[in-house]
Amino acid sequence: MADTIEIEIDRGRLNDVPYTIYVERGTIVRFANISSLTALHVRGFSSSYWTSTSTAVVENGSPKTYYVKSNAPISTDQLEVYDPSNKSTRSFTIQVVSSIDKPNPYWMSPSTIDTSYSGLNANEFVVSQTYRLATEDRTVVHLRSDNPEVRFRLIDGSFEGNWVTDLFMNSVYRRDFQIAYRAPTEAFTTKTVTVRIGSRTYTVSLSTDRELVPASHHVISLGHTSGSISLLDIKNFFGGDGNLRDYFRKGRNVPDMAANSGIPTSGDLRITDFRGAATAFFIAVHPSDKPFRQLSTSYGTRSVGVGWNIWSGEVDDWDLGYSKFIKDNAEFRYTLSYQFGSGYGTTNPAVKPKLSSNTGSPGTWSSSNKSVSVTVTAQKREEFRVICTVTMYARHKNYPDKTLSTSASVTVRAVGT
Repeated sequence: MADTIEIEIDRGRLNDVPYTIYVERGTIVRFANISSLTALHVRGFSSSYWTSTSTAVVENGSPKTYYVKSNAPISTDQLEVYDPSNKSTRSFTIQVVSSIDKPNPYWMSPSTIDTSYSGLNANEFVVSQTYRLATEDRTVVHLRSDNPEVRFRLIDGSFEGNWVTDLFMNSVYRRDFQIAYRAPTEAFTTKTVTVRIGSRTYTVSLSTDRELVPASHHVISLGHTSGSISLLDIKNFFGGDGNLRDYFRKGRNVPDMAANSGIPTSGDLRITDFRGAATAFFIAVHPSDKPFRQLSTSYGTRSVGVGWNIWSGEVDDWDLGYSKFIKDNAEFRYTLSYQFGSGYGTTNPAVKPKLSSNTGSPGTWSSSNKSVSVTVTAQKREEFRVICTVTMYARHKNYPDKTLSTSASVTVRAVGT
């Protein structure tokens, strides 16, 4: 079965795809202009290969879709990217083949991926190991899922792309990717989703391997043990959409803990069931150390920055539980420590590692302080090796004595020759 592919064009050239692209008959080809400067043209469509032969005038943000005929010749069609702003052109070839060796990600079994979830948050998006895409032919491969909760991102060395619901990958240059998917809502259960990679479908099984609320956690009380309580009170505390049926115990918003024993897991649910309710406050996902970085200072001063975030998005470097909404009721701050190694040059460089955050004050508690980074700078021909460790603190804004901490590191080597 033929697939959909996307070809990015930028200022009269193809962006990070081969200039000979293999496709099957019936393939849907989408041309996307990533240049914000001008509309770009793709032209030269032959009536033997394409259902439309008109020139594609591709504006930024408005892809154009063309269809390879189901009876197209098993041969090549020559197309051209034209940039009207500078009159430049670049030719490329569409090679129609009878079939493409279906993408075979390394380290992935023929039909099933079994992954054990080591996190503790029912709402957490779980990130897979890194897979490498391998195809026999040069082509563009479409990664997507029928499940809207599945995400993909490109991995290219130390570069990590944004999480997206579908991803077009060049099978020649950038071939590493990760999958993320939401965990089951209960402990010791299995959730199955499917992902489609090119023309092949994989089953992804995800199992929680422990209780969703850890033994060590802070209890945060709703604060209503008697008297009136409203649905808005419940929504503001637990998060969610404000529909009462979103708040069954053991679901995505209300943890299964002693304080919530009066809240049912199904059936009839009443607002009064939430008197004395509470949630758990804990680190659901700890941040990972960042990959090793190296600076070449032979020709001048060089810097590198690495960071971690805990935005309100779905896939972050670290996260809090219980539920994805609790971090909206948290405040954050950060500290930096570093250790220069002996035997690698200086242990006292002119510029020390620097900590920064999106608020400008990494050491100050703030609910907006959700992204932190460390920058290492080496002057010309300076050499050293340093391990930078960022400690990340979180506290509940209504209970500032309920504090959590975790840490992650990055190693940077400066080489001057």
